Amino acid sequence: MKRRSTYLQLPVDEIAARYQAGEPVSRIAKAYGVSHPTIVERLRSDGHYVERRSSVTAAQRAATVELYASGLSGKAVAKRLNISRTMVRKLVTASGMTKQLTPEDRAAADLIDGRYRDIAPRYQAGESTHVLARECGVSRSTLQRRMTALGIPRARRVP
Repeated sequence: MKRRSTYLQLPVDEIAARYQAGEPVSRIAKAYGVSHPTIVERLRSDGHYVERRSSVTAAQRAATVELYASGLSGKAVAKRLNISRTMVRKLVTASGMTKQLTPEDRAAADLIDGRYRDIAPRYQAGESTHVLARECGVSRSTLQRRMTALGIPRARRVP
């Protein structure tokens, strides 16, 4: 049985006026009992330019970066400003900030750095990277990458 298409008659001029006034498409769609794509399609078919709009205000953008920089987690910032964690991450990344380490991540990184610093003299002396990597529980390439990150030059193998 073929599905019958029903084209709802919507007041496109009224919808366009609401959209031009800044009302979100999702709110307009809800008011008319139709889907978001239906409103977008009707506006476009009537010659209106429909852009993607962010529901985040300029004040929220600034507050997001400021709160995150002050040390709050992304989750805490999102909850405080009533936005998604994904949006927090996007805004923070767009501002040029890098990912903030949690206290647990920082402690783990310090522990790892400490372990690598302990074996650094042996690495520089040319001890086998296979043995050193096995002691650390990592691959040779990971060991070499961590040593480079710590500023320790790559060792030359002792014959």
